Amino acid sequence: MFERAAVWLRERKVLLPGVSTLTRLVSEVRAGANERLYAVLVDAAGPALIRDLEGLLRVEDGSRLTEWERLRTGPSRVSVPELLRQLDRLARLRTLGAGTIDVETVPAGRMNALARYGLAGKASALQGLSGQRRGATLLCAVRALTTEVADDNHRCGPGQWTNFIQTLGVSVEGVDLVPEFVDEARGRYPGVAFRVGCLDMLEVPDRSVAGILAWYSVIHTPPDEIDCALTEFARCIAPYGSLLLGFFEGHVIEAFPHAVTPRLLMAGR
Repeated sequence: MFERAAVWLRERKVLLPGVSTLTRLVSEVRAGANERLYAVLVDAAGPALIRDLEGLLRVEDGSRLTEWERLRTGPSRVSVPELLRQLDRLARLRTLGAGTIDVETVPAGRMNALARYGLAGKASALQGLSGQRRGATLLCAVRALTTEVADDNHRCGPGQWTNFIQTLGVSVEGVDLVPEFVDEARGRYPGVAFRVGCLDMLEVPDRSVAGILAWYSVIHTPPDEIDCALTEFARCIAPYGSLLLGFFEGHVIEAFPHAVTPRLLMAGR
């Protein structure tokens, strides 16, 4: 910004101030822009959400970590208990409601910069920020983390859950709509079967699989099309087979603000 200001002044044949004066002016303009950004974000969030977000920085009795530090911690291993912990983690993040705030007027780059700082900084450093900057940083960081955790849980992507089921001695196949995700999974787990497919056309014989894990696979399916996927599941599962279906429940039906691709596991007999 300093260099741009100097060029702007030269082009208009304005007498340049001293370097220290220009530096101070640029800093003041930048600080003012930042304060306006913080104010817009905090106003959009509202006082109740800001209180909830700042509460994440408190250390609860009997704990050495803040809730924010626990929420930022990703999975340490591939296991069923860890999967359940990640779902609880996602549910807690979504309960905060940061992702429902209308911030369309705020440049994405500015929000991403705040999110990066919030996700990387220690809780003590975030606590030391000024009130509005702290609230704005937490808002952006929680929104980004919610999207990240949801993507990790919902997509076939790395294929860790397909691989985990196979380690239990079960014949399993991972199915994903996106070829790039299937390629990624195959690269990570070359001994596990993955292929491209869709929920309403699984391309397996009738009653040929012992179970289906549809882990949040149907959450982006329009309500009037859910029956097609469930009918296909019923066609594929053998008598006395199992279906484990992951989904969100609530009083409001709304689209997710980010793209999540279907992830499906089919276990053989």
